[in-house]
Amino acid sequence: MKKGFAFTLLFVLIASLLVFMAADALKWKTGEPSFRGVSKSADIADDVAQDFFTLMNVSVGASRNATHATLSFGDSLPSRLAAPEDAVTSYVQFIEGEYANATNANISVLGTSPAIRFSAPDFSYEYGSWSKGSVSLVGEADAYFITARLDKECGACQAEGAWNWTDGGTFVMLDIQDSQGTAVAPGDKSSGYINPQQYNYFEVMLADNSSSFQLSAFGNELAIAPANVKATINSKVSIRHAGEIRAAMPVDLIVDGTEFNGVPLLEK
Repeated sequence: MKKGFAFTLLFVLIASLLVFMAADALKWKTGEPSFRGVSKSADIADDVAQDFFTLMNVSVGASRNATHATLSFGDSLPSRLAAPEDAVTSYVQFIEGEYANATNANISVLGTSPAIRFSAPDFSYEYGSWSKGSVSLVGEADAYFITARLDKECGACQAEGAWNWTDGGTFVMLDIQDSQGTAVAPGDKSSGYINPQQYNYFEVMLADNSSSFQLSAFGNELAIAPANVKATINSKVSIRHAGEIRAAMPVDLIVDGTEFNGVPLLEK
């Protein structure tokens, strides 16, 4: 009797579990996307985000230890595209047209920005436009390491402006060279501390007098702006942060009714 009762109880429990599972599956009502549909939409969103990332022509890396995250960026300014804004517009039209037809999907690109946005830590690497005339590193940082190689020769190779090295604050290391390998440093120093609450700025005029390289820092932002000169820029930033590192491409789109607000680029 006891064995029969136990077997009956076990059967009832298993049957109840199957009922609950079936009821949960029925929550996907008619007209709602299926599991397979959501997966397909996520894959499409990832493809689109990766293509926008490719248009920016920048590399990104990250590492961390117990107390700090180090973010690194390999870049060149301005954009190498002949007409960057037109290229982005054409790509959006392609995604919403030919690509949507090829994938049998309904795609609407709501908007995107030329940037990499980190949610952990709170940090952004962002351009003024798709033309990449300038780039800003935005977020609270302990240290910046900036390397720049210019494609033109500087004139007097003097860094002019109001850049003030201090005894403490945010650490900055600069390695800036013109096309001849001549180094440029504000105040004849390549590294030291700056007060982030004080506006720091310098500009280097190049030999043709129509080009310059500009760098500024204030608050939680360090900005680099080559004017009429091509520059290869490698940046590293050290941020006090413990835990995962996550970054996304700021692109908003709807794929078959599923809305995506930012698509992951990096998780570490």
